[in-house]
Amino acid sequence: MDYRFIHGSVPLVEVILQKDQKITSIKNGSYVSSRGKVKAKSMLNIRKGHILSGNVVTTEYSALSDSSIIFSPIVCDGLEHLTLSEGEKLIVERDNLFLADSTVKLSGYSLRNRMNISLLRTLISDLDVFPILVNGPGDIIISGYGGIVKMDLENIPIKIDGEHIIAYDPAVNTKLVRVGGLREILFSREGFSHVEMGGRGKVYLQHGVRLSHSSGSGIIDLINIFR
Repeated sequence: MDYRFIHGSVPLVEVILQKDQKITSIKNGSYVSSRGKVKAKSMLNIRKGHILSGNVVTTEYSALSDSSIIFSPIVCDGLEHLTLSEGEKLIVERDNLFLADSTVKLSGYSLRNRMNISLLRTLISDLDVFPILVNGPGDIIISGYGGIVKMDLENIPIKIDGEHIIAYDPAVNTKLVRVGGLREILFSREGFSHVEMGGRGKVYLQHGVRLSHSSGSGIIDLINIFR
Protein backbone atom coordinates (compact mmCIF):
# COMPACT_ATOMS: atom_id res chain seq x y z
CA MET A 1 0.00 0.00 0.00
CA ASP A 2 1.22 3.49 -0.83
CA TYR A 3 0.01 7.04 -0.29
CA ARG A 4 0.26 10.14 -2.47
CA PHE A 5 -0.72 13.61 -1.31
CA ILE A 6 -2.38 15.90 -3.84
CA HIS A 7 -2.13 19.55 -2.82
CA GLY A 8 -4.52 22.27 -3.92
CA SER A 9 -6.74 24.70 -2.07
CA VAL A 10 -7.81 21.63 -0.06
CA PRO A 11 -5.45 18.65 0.36
CA LEU A 12 -6.35 15.24 -1.03
CA VAL A 13 -4.74 11.88 -0.37
CA GLU A 14 -4.62 9.07 -2.92
CA VAL A 15 -4.35 5.60 -1.39
CA ILE A 16 -2.81 3.08 -3.81
CA LEU A 17 -3.97 -0.46 -3.02
CA GLN A 18 -2.88 -3.82 -4.30
CA LYS A 19 -5.49 -6.53 -4.71
CA ASP A 20 -7.02 -7.68 -1.38
CA GLN A 21 -5.61 -4.73 0.58
CA LYS A 22 -8.02 -2.69 2.71
CA ILE A 23 -8.22 0.84 4.09
CA THR A 24 -10.61 2.17 6.74
CA SER A 25 -12.09 5.67 6.52
CA ILE A 26 -12.86 7.06 9.96
CA LYS A 27 -14.65 10.11 8.59
CA ASN A 28 -17.77 9.35 6.55
CA GLY A 29 -18.22 11.43 3.41
CA SER A 30 -14.48 11.67 2.70
CA TYR A 31 -14.51 9.44 -0.43
CA VAL A 32 -13.91 11.42 -3.64
CA SER A 33 -13.14 8.94 -6.44
CA SER A 34 -11.52 5.58 -7.21
CA ARG A 35 -9.90 3.59 -10.01
CA GLY A 36 -10.10 -0.18 -10.36
CA LYS A 37 -12.55 -2.43 -8.53
CA VAL A 38 -13.26 -1.28 -5.00
CA LYS A 39 -15.89 -2.52 -2.54
CA ALA A 40 -17.14 -0.36 0.34
CA LYS A 41 -18.49 -1.83 3.58
CA SER A 42 -19.89 0.15 6.51
CA MET A 43 -18.62 -1.12 9.86
CA LEU A 44 -20.80 -0.69 12.96
CA ASN A 45 -18.66 -0.57 16.09
CA ILE A 46 -21.02 -0.91 19.05
CA ARG A 47 -18.51 -1.73 21.75
CA LYS A 48 -18.41 0.76 24.63
CA GLY A 49 -15.02 2.19 23.74
CA HIS A 50 -16.02 2.95 20.14
CA ILE A 51 -19.30 4.56 21.17
CA LEU A 52 -17.61 6.82 23.71
CA SER A 53 -14.84 7.84 21.29
CA GLY A 54 -17.33 8.69 18.55
CA ASN A 55 -16.13 6.25 15.86
CA VAL A 56 -19.31 4.14 15.87
CA VAL A 57 -19.57 3.89 12.07
CA THR A 58 -16.50 3.57 9.86
CA THR A 59 -16.19 2.52 6.21
CA GLU A 60 -13.82 -0.20 5.04
CA TYR A 61 -12.72 -0.14 1.39
CA SER A 62 -11.44 -3.41 -0.10
CA ALA A 63 -9.47 -3.61 -3.36
CA LEU A 64 -10.85 -6.38 -5.59
CA SER A 65 -8.08 -5.52 -8.07
CA ASP A 66 -5.08 -3.18 -8.04
CA SER A 67 -6.84 0.10 -7.29
CA SER A 68 -6.52 3.63 -6.00
CA ILE A 69 -8.90 5.77 -3.96
CA ILE A 70 -8.84 9.53 -3.43
CA PHE A 71 -10.06 10.87 -0.09
CA SER A 72 -10.56 14.46 1.04
CA PRO A 73 -11.06 15.71 4.60
CA ILE A 74 -14.34 17.56 4.96
CA VAL A 75 -12.89 20.44 6.99
CA CYS A 76 -9.13 20.70 7.50
CA ASP A 77 -5.97 22.11 6.00
CA GLY A 78 -3.29 19.57 6.88
CA LEU A 79 -2.73 15.84 6.47
CA GLU A 80 0.08 13.72 7.92
CA HIS A 81 1.00 10.10 7.12
CA LEU A 82 2.29 8.04 10.06
CA THR A 83 3.57 4.45 10.10
CA LEU A 84 3.17 2.52 13.35
CA SER A 85 5.30 -0.52 14.12
CA GLU A 86 4.06 -3.71 15.80
CA GLY A 87 2.67 -2.80 19.23
CA GLU A 88 3.28 0.94 18.78
CA LYS A 89 0.41 3.03 20.15
CA LEU A 90 -0.81 6.58 19.65
CA ILE A 91 -3.63 8.53 21.29
CA VAL A 92 -5.49 10.56 18.64
CA GLU A 93 -8.24 13.15 19.09
CA ARG A 94 -11.36 11.71 17.48
CA ASP A 95 -11.82 14.63 15.05
CA ASN A 96 -8.26 14.18 13.78
CA LEU A 97 -8.07 10.49 12.84
CA PHE A 98 -8.76 10.35 9.10
CA LEU A 99 -7.68 7.00 7.60
CA ALA A 100 -6.26 3.74 8.98
CA ASP A 101 -4.97 0.46 7.56
CA SER A 102 -7.11 -2.59 8.24
CA THR A 103 -4.20 -3.95 10.32
CA VAL A 104 -4.48 -1.04 12.77
CA LYS A 105 -6.59 -1.65 15.87
CA LEU A 106 -8.82 1.20 17.06
CA SER A 107 -10.30 1.38 20.55
CA GLY A 108 -11.78 3.91 22.95
CA TYR A 109 -9.68 5.53 25.67
CA SER A 110 -10.59 7.44 28.84
CA LEU A 111 -8.60 10.64 29.25
CA ARG A 112 -10.26 11.22 32.61
CA ASN A 113 -8.82 7.98 34.00
CA ARG A 114 -5.41 8.71 32.46
CA MET A 115 -5.11 12.16 34.03
CA ASN A 116 -6.94 11.15 37.24
CA ILE A 117 -9.04 14.32 37.24
CA SER A 118 -12.75 15.18 37.32
CA LEU A 119 -14.94 15.18 34.22
CA LEU A 120 -15.32 18.97 34.46
CA ARG A 121 -11.57 19.56 34.46
CA THR A 122 -11.20 17.14 31.55
CA LEU A 123 -13.71 19.20 29.56
CA ILE A 124 -11.89 22.42 30.47
CA SER A 125 -8.64 20.99 29.08
CA ASP A 126 -10.02 21.19 25.49
CA LEU A 127 -8.90 17.58 24.93
CA ASP A 128 -11.32 14.81 24.01
CA VAL A 129 -12.74 13.05 27.05
CA PHE A 130 -12.70 9.81 25.06
CA PRO A 131 -10.02 9.96 22.32
CA ILE A 132 -9.10 7.02 20.08
CA LEU A 133 -6.27 4.67 21.01
CA VAL A 134 -4.52 3.52 17.82
CA ASN A 135 -2.46 0.32 17.98
CA GLY A 136 -0.05 -0.75 15.20
CA PRO A 137 1.21 -2.19 13.00
CA GLY A 138 0.04 -0.20 10.01
CA ASP A 139 -0.37 3.24 8.51
CA ILE A 140 -2.70 6.03 9.57
CA ILE A 141 -3.46 9.51 8.26
CA ILE A 142 -4.20 12.27 10.75
CA SER A 143 -5.75 15.62 9.84
CA GLY A 144 -5.48 19.06 11.38
CA TYR A 145 -6.62 22.65 11.10
CA GLY A 146 -3.72 24.45 9.48
CA GLY A 147 -0.37 22.70 9.24
CA ILE A 148 0.72 19.79 11.43
CA VAL A 149 3.98 19.84 13.37
CA LYS A 150 5.64 16.98 15.26
CA MET A 151 7.47 17.63 18.52
CA ASP A 152 9.85 15.17 20.18
CA LEU A 153 9.85 15.64 23.93
CA GLU A 154 13.17 15.01 25.66
CA ASN A 155 12.24 15.23 29.35
CA ILE A 156 11.63 18.97 29.01
CA PRO A 157 7.99 19.82 29.90
CA ILE A 158 6.05 22.00 27.50
CA LYS A 159 2.75 23.84 28.08
CA ILE A 160 0.31 23.58 25.17
CA ASP A 161 -3.14 25.01 24.50
CA GLY A 162 -5.28 21.85 24.48
CA GLU A 163 -7.05 22.80 21.24
CA HIS A 164 -3.79 22.48 19.32
CA ILE A 165 -3.07 18.90 20.42
CA ILE A 166 -4.16 16.25 17.91
CA ALA A 167 -2.12 13.15 18.85
CA TYR A 168 0.53 11.98 21.32
CA ASP A 169 2.32 8.91 22.64
CA PRO A 170 0.69 7.19 25.64
CA ALA A 171 4.09 7.39 27.38
CA VAL A 172 3.90 11.19 27.47
CA ASN A 173 3.00 12.58 30.91
CA THR A 174 0.02 14.95 30.88
CA LYS A 175 -1.44 17.29 33.47
CA LEU A 176 -3.52 20.46 33.51
CA VAL A 177 -1.95 23.80 34.39
CA ARG A 178 -3.56 27.19 34.86
CA VAL A 179 -1.89 30.22 33.30
CA GLY A 180 -4.71 32.75 33.45
CA GLY A 181 -8.08 33.51 34.99
CA LEU A 182 -11.65 34.51 34.18
CA ARG A 183 -10.59 37.73 32.44
CA GLU A 184 -8.32 35.81 30.04
CA ILE A 185 -11.04 33.25 29.27
CA LEU A 186 -13.58 35.99 28.48
CA PHE A 187 -11.32 38.15 26.33
CA SER A 188 -8.71 35.86 24.76
CA ARG A 189 -9.84 32.29 25.52
CA GLU A 190 -6.64 31.69 27.46
CA GLY A 191 -6.58 30.38 31.00
CA PHE A 192 -7.68 26.89 31.93
CA SER A 193 -7.07 25.04 28.66
CA HIS A 194 -3.33 24.51 28.94
CA VAL A 195 -1.89 21.02 29.13
CA GLU A 196 1.62 20.35 30.37
CA MET A 197 3.30 17.45 28.60
CA GLY A 198 6.60 15.93 29.64
CA GLY A 199 8.74 12.84 29.62
CA ARG A 200 9.80 11.23 26.36
CA GLY A 201 7.61 10.74 23.31
CA LYS A 202 5.99 12.40 20.32
CA VAL A 203 3.30 15.07 20.27
CA TYR A 204 1.52 16.24 17.11
CA LEU A 205 0.13 19.78 17.05
CA GLN A 206 -2.10 21.67 14.62
CA HIS A 207 -1.40 25.31 13.78
CA GLY A 208 -5.05 26.36 13.77
CA VAL A 209 -8.13 25.45 15.80
CA ARG A 210 -11.81 25.09 14.96
CA LEU A 211 -12.77 28.59 16.14
CA SER A 212 -9.98 30.25 14.13
CA HIS A 213 -11.81 29.01 11.03
CA SER A 214 -14.86 30.98 12.21
CA SER A 215 -14.02 34.39 13.64
CA GLY A 216 -13.44 35.20 17.27
CA SER A 217 -10.98 34.56 20.01
CA GLY A 218 -12.62 34.85 23.41
CA ILE A 219 -16.20 34.23 24.49
CA ILE A 220 -17.06 37.89 23.87
CA ASP A 221 -15.71 37.69 20.29
CA LEU A 222 -17.53 34.38 19.81
CA ILE A 223 -20.87 36.19 20.20
CA ASN A 224 -20.11 38.09 16.96
CA ILE A 225 -20.33 34.82 15.00
CA PHE A 226 -24.10 34.74 15.56
CA ARG A 227 -24.79 38.34 14.47
